[in-house]
Amino acid sequence: MGHCIEIATVDEPSSEWVANCPIKVHACGPAAGTFGACPRLLSFLETNRNRYDEFIVEGLWTYHAYAAWKAFGRGRYSIWTHGMLDPYFKRAYPLKHIKKVAYWLLVQGKVINDARHVLFTTQEEMVLAAQSFRPYRANGVVLGYGTDTPTGNPGAQRAAFSKAFPDAIGGRNLLFMSRIHEKKGLDLSIRAFANVFANQPDFRLIVAGDGSASLKADLRALAESLGISSRVIWTGLLQGDLKWGAFRSSEALVLNSHQENFGVAIAEALACGLPVMISNRINLWREVEGSQAGFVAADTESGAVEVFEKWNSLDAKQREEMSRRAMACFQESFEMRKVAGRLADLLGSPGLSDGAVATS
Repeated sequence: MGHCIEIATVDEPSSEWVANCPIKVHACGPAAGTFGACPRLLSFLETNRNRYDEFIVEGLWTYHAYAAWKAFGRGRYSIWTHGMLDPYFKRAYPLKHIKKVAYWLLVQGKVINDARHVLFTTQEEMVLAAQSFRPYRANGVVLGYGTDTPTGNPGAQRAAFSKAFPDAIGGRNLLFMSRIHEKKGLDLSIRAFANVFANQPDFRLIVAGDGSASLKADLRALAESLGISSRVIWTGLLQGDLKWGAFRSSEALVLNSHQENFGVAIAEALACGLPVMISNRINLWREVEGSQAGFVAADTESGAVEVFEKWNSLDAKQREEMSRRAMACFQESFEMRKVAGRLADLLGSPGLSDGAVATS
């Protein structure tokens, strides 16, 4: 869009991604400890704060956000929270939350409250962010988030996936694509799949992702105990054409997460015209429900059963219409160039001629 962007990071100059990055990177590392302390980053930001029109901080709770606040002062930077203020973490990790409360009172609260804008990916994320810490006086703005429109040949991508996973050929595939973790609710999806599709052998559940060996073993054992192990296809992590082939070989995406700030896989599914069946703990659920691009329910087994039953009740014409709405939802809310345009407008486009620096 004609703007110049540079990145300042606490990673080391020798990091492989730094050499391969298509834009200029100021690698100020190495950083020390889990907090990522990096005095060279603070020095860089202080020295160069007059070279840039805008500063965007990516994420909270580590040194880089403190350094931006220290270098720029009140109202000179905007900050993406990326779900790091979600009250889920207060419930799930109470001991960590106690440490975060102390850090909030000392530093992080000031970083948030002094920001020019606090940027959120969804309305739900902004609402939830106000529930975790006090005092909280953020100037919140919902910009959205998203991904690029898929590229490549759809037919070739389907063929590549079918060749790698022939058991998926000819069935009605429902796709789980995410990291395999307890909070993703895959156990709910497996139980609900067995409940709703027990007597419909043409349905299959494709599990695309990786996680701990013990959790995967437990989930495989669950599918075995429910009598559906032959209809659950475990692909492991998929990338490139195999990933897009999984989307294009499926009817819908399912994700019953207990917490999800955004869910890029959901945006990618919508971009491929896949309706989504998700929980209302995924923060983009309002956009999906409002666009009628899928079904939304609670992050419970009964909620997972509910969305599967609704999908099972649709005829071919209704599925086709929902697929069109899924694509429209992506174009309106999650296409990355539109998100970038909203960010540029917020920051005062076209006043970014000298560039914006993101600290991460």
